[in-house]
Amino acid sequence: MDVRVDEITGVRFVREPYPFPSFPGRESLTVQFLGPGGHTVLRCYAHEPYDGQRMRPEKLAAWQAMRERNGNRDESRVDHGILLARPLTPR
Repeated sequence: MDVRVDEITGVRFVREPYPFPSFPGRESLTVQFLGPGGHTVLRCYAHEPYDGQRMRPEKLAAWQAMRERNGNRDESRVDHGILLARPLTPR
């Protein structure tokens, strides 16, 4: 894998259904780093977010705190390593 920091164009905080069908009803918490064209070039998952069938509150709180420290938005643009206030794509 080759990801250059200077090529990151955006960051996205995503809470979505778990990508594996063997775990129905679960969610994943990720931070996605986007490259040119808005494609995900690196995805970081919250490690072991579940304790049995219940999401660990400390994992959700840590993900939310990171999101808040980075603008409290689902998506932000990055320009030369600087997080910008506007999203990558118009809503």
